[in-house]
Amino acid sequence: MRFDEDVRRCVGFVGQGGESDWRALGTCFFVSYKGCGYLVTARHIAEPIGDEPFVVRLNHENGKDSIGLGFDLIDPKTHKAFRWHVHADESVDIAIMPANIGLRKMGCDTIALTEDMFATEANLKNATIGVGDMCYAVGLFRLMTGRERNLPFVHTGHIGLMPGEERIPVRNWRRGPNEPATIYVDGYLCELTSLEGLSGSPVFVRASMDISGMPIAGQPDVRVSYTDIMLLGVWQNAWEGEPDEHVIARGAGLKVPVGVGSVAPVERLIEILEQPSAVAHREDFLERKRIANEAKPD
Repeated sequence: MRFDEDVRRCVGFVGQGGESDWRALGTCFFVSYKGCGYLVTARHIAEPIGDEPFVVRLNHENGKDSIGLGFDLIDPKTHKAFRWHVHADESVDIAIMPANIGLRKMGCDTIALTEDMFATEANLKNATIGVGDMCYAVGLFRLMTGRERNLPFVHTGHIGLMPGEERIPVRNWRRGPNEPATIYVDGYLCELTSLEGLSGSPVFVRASMDISGMPIAGQPDVRVSYTDIMLLGVWQNAWEGEPDEHVIARGAGLKVPVGVGSVAPVERLIEILEQPSAVAHREDFLERKRIANEAKPD
């Protein structure tokens, strides 16, 4: 089914370095929530960056070039309001940073996902999400990132397991001496082929709806897929396995994706957005914006 091209415009590539030595670390995307803009990525990308400046590569609205945005513009070292916010549960692989920096005014061909696109129970209304529903991860394809412009790649698959059936074992991204090699996370398991660099990508789902009164071959309902897509969550990681004999012959010990990965549910993103620290920042930003927009006396 055709994918909405505009949705690819919410994505950027996270990296460090300058134009000559820029190195991609993963994917990010932008959301608008209760009047504020946020950059969203994987926690295992944000934690190593910490409070150091980093670069988000975004496309220019002229349709030709990409722009490297130096996030020292909102460097946490110099502006305490702009910092990473993460979940109290350390296994939740999502991080957000306030990004009220006027990307469109800076000439970026970038849009933010609005909260009505979040695949929550309230937004789904009569639709449901379940095993077999189509999903899409949009992000960095490291074999072809784009020389002149970002090329956000759409990976297509389906939900294989729902959250709550069993916690998912994933490789621990923290490298401390007392850290376990494996941690267990809650999320969706999706069959979707990916390579390194997709971490932090938005994952969308095409929900299903049962339509009554249209029996086919004795079935009481007809199940159809929505035309619209909604934000299911954030891509965390892909499982790796032993490659086949042809690949093994080219490199001993090589690991390849097995076509299955985990997705942190959008509900965990909302929980971060509603944490006291994030709420306090949002209220402060909106108040300063209100004061700035008040009419000035002559």
